[in-house]
Amino acid sequence: MYENMEIFLDVLEFLKRNPKSIVFISVDDRQFLAFNKIVSLLISEKIIIKRESQMIKGTPEYRVNLVLDNLLNIERLK
Repeated sequence: MYENMEIFLDVLEFLKRNPKSIVFISVDDRQFLAFNKIVSLLISEKIIIKRESQMIKGTPEYRVNLVLDNLLNIERLK
């Protein structure tokens, strides 16, 4: 949980400094509610957050998510 919070805060800091940015963040379903609450409390700009399970197969976002998941799994197995 501590590592997730640190990552969440880094993302929020980036979003605050770059409000017009388009950012792809892969948040798995277990972390979605906590991340969504933090974003809605701290950032007033329009931000769309989707669950990983809501991604549509074949879209660029879905494919990037698969690559990120694989890279994270490879890193964990080292």
